[in-house]
Amino acid sequence: AAAVTHVVMDAMTPSFDVPDYSSNTATGATAVNSGILVNKTGTNQPIPVVYGERKVGGSRVYVSTDGNDNRDLYIAMVFAEGEINAFRELYFDDKLVASGSDLTNQITNNVYKKQDRLEYELQKGTDTQTPPSFFIGRGWTSSHRLRGLAVGYFRCRWIRPDVNDSAETQQDTVDANPYGGIPKIQVVMEGKKVPDATSTSIASQTYSAMSKSYSTNPASHLIDYLLNPRYGRGLDTTRIGFTSFKTAADKYNTSVTYAGGGTGAMLPCNSVIVTDRTMLENVQTFLQNMRSGMPYVQGKFNLKPLDTGHPSDPQNTTPTITFAVTENELIGGLQIEGKGHRDQYNQIKATHPDPENNWEVSTVVFPSEGSTTDTTLLSEDNNKRLIKEISLEHITDKRVAVDVASIVLKNSRKKKLVTFTATLLELSARFLFISFLLEGFDYIGREQLL
Repeated sequence: AAAVTHVVMDAMTPSFDVPDYSSNTATGATAVNSGILVNKTGTNQPIPVVYGERKVGGSRVYVSTDGNDNRDLYIAMVFAEGEINAFRELYFDDKLVASGSDLTNQITNNVYKKQDRLEYELQKGTDTQTPPSFFIGRGWTSSHRLRGLAVGYFRCRWIRPDVNDSAETQQDTVDANPYGGIPKIQVVMEGKKVPDATSTSIASQTYSAMSKSYSTNPASHLIDYLLNPRYGRGLDTTRIGFTSFKTAADKYNTSVTYAGGGTGAMLPCNSVIVTDRTMLENVQTFLQNMRSGMPYVQGKFNLKPLDTGHPSDPQNTTPTITFAVTENELIGGLQIEGKGHRDQYNQIKATHPDPENNWEVSTVVFPSEGSTTDTTLLSEDNNKRLIKEISLEHITDKRVAVDVASIVLKNSRKKKLVTFTATLLELSARFLFISFLLEGFDYIGREQLL
């Protein structure tokens, strides 16, 4: 029997099929970034998931004092879900205490070394970790292990000046104390170890059996979030279209020429997933930053980057047509609608976390004001400035942020809404992707059986 289908394709429809920027505003990255850099107190705080490299604060889950005149302050702090790859930098009150490829307990800042003012141990979040011996006591036991969490144990010492010393010596002792109270503690970390989305072997493995390693590839991040039962969705692997994830992951690793100049991997991501958001919100944020859709086809989630449609090269402008719709499949006419100025922009401002700005947010603009592209677009829009501000929470490389901004702008000006009804004899019991080549852009639509 014939399958009668009705297809509506919108390049920015608010669903998983394609990335949706319609409700994305610049305030998102600013608010999230501010929240992850501060120190919180309590055991009921949401624990973030860090993918790639980011600077984060943490939650103080234990604070106590000990020693003569309570000179020792003990702090246990949870930074993120584990197991992470490495701690790279440690900050106290915005001062760099230590840096290295894999920090555990070393101190490179002499202020904190002096008179044993700091002792600490950073742990990556294995399921076998135990607290350091110096931290046991005052109600904290060897059974308080914080397993599966990237944590830090700190003993901060405040040296009281000797009243028998000269006034100058006493003042020097006070000045040498790096703490004025409970310090603000932050770390730069290489985050969660994740399955490798470019691997062909993970499709036949359970999540727990998959080999995991550090990665900045967003396809690997998303697979981890979808499969992880602790902080993610806990999906069965049969629900994942691994072939599509591998194709997307390979594209994200491809070296490209960025819209603003320079070359590098197409889409490295460094993200902090806020776990007090809904999973739906987090997945939508993933997809916006990945400029990708995640259509659900034949019981599986598939990953599709928004690019030219070529099967392997994200910058090749010759797409592969999945299915050619001809007059033989159409019932009635074919409607193609453009969008008005309300959905069209000639400038994108993208806010993103910036390691060159001490991990605070920065804003990039595409096209840059006064450039040839900017002048041309303004002229096309009767010199009316049409600005869209977006938030790129997972992108830390400003060149990549400009690249994504350029894609959002071009898509807003080229997107089309295609509506038609078709009879497809050979597709009576499944979902299909259909590609249309319109004005040089590839649009992907989901065809659903009625």
